[in-house]
Amino acid sequence: MLPGNAPPVLAEARPTPANPAAAARVTRDDAGRVSRIEGAGFSLQRIVPATPDPATGGATDRPAGGSPRRQRIETPLVCAAGETRVAENLEIVAAGAGIVAERGCTLSLANVQVRAGGWGLVVNPGATVRIDASLIEGRTGAVDLYPGGTLSAWASTFRGPLGRPLAPPSFVDRGGNLWD
Repeated sequence: MLPGNAPPVLAEARPTPANPAAAARVTRDDAGRVSRIEGAGFSLQRIVPATPDPATGGATDRPAGGSPRRQRIETPLVCAAGETRVAENLEIVAAGAGIVAERGCTLSLANVQVRAGGWGLVVNPGATVRIDASLIEGRTGAVDLYPGGTLSAWASTFRGPLGRPLAPPSFVDRGGNLWD
């Protein structure tokens, strides 16, 4: 998580062995709140946000609307070979490519907005990118997914042409995605 950003409310969805006959199973905590949902091909777990720090008067970095503020950067986000990076609550505005994932990079994006003059996201061979609840927009194109690269997306919007066909196993559509 980037410094100064609020923790996520929901954990990442983790694939489970697919069993089409299995129904979703809901687990509740002692207060009756949903704490975990599991089903065919998915598992969601609730993460309780940290309690506010009394030293700051209980202030959080969430505006009145409830969604976290995004940190704005005006340079591309580059995930180099061998890096594992997590970017949350980020707004990227770049003249060229917005995000570049190099070979051997593992990159997780959550609540990220990308507006690029070139490609919104470039996934090179050998790179793995996971996107949750984000907007990827590029004037040249939204996504350029090279053969051998892997992209997984959930509840995200992609605006702009696609550079290469997004076909399994390179692309995993976890649902709720929009393609403009």
